[in-house]
Amino acid sequence: MTSAAHESPTFKKSPPVWWFFVPRILIDKKDSALVYFNRMKPFTYRIIIEPDENYTFHGYVPTLPGCHTWGRTLNEVKIKLREAIEVYVADMIADGEAIPEEQNFESFETVFIPEVGQAS
Repeated sequence: MTSAAHESPTFKKSPPVWWFFVPRILIDKKDSALVYFNRMKPFTYRIIIEPDENYTFHGYVPTLPGCHTWGRTLNEVKIKLREAIEVYVADMIADGEAIPEEQNFESFETVFIPEVGQAS
């Protein structure tokens, strides 16, 4: 398999984020193309999954407006959300848009409150 006749551009600084997702093409001896991604940059997004009124679950990604799905089980929603995120981000790359990165932090706090009616 030989590579296509193209050279990687040189960047004055580090390459822009979209560069890591630009498909590279290999041409084999039979002239069929194999598209692959040169490098991948990981993105981590916070997801929210809530039960809904139909005994199913609704999941969404707050950082990616409109990126949501549903499923019958928590695992199904997680799988569908991963696929939805991949499609959402790929569409943004195709449109030349900046990919948003998660800026939020989430934590849980436990507080202890005396029970009402208990003698001290």
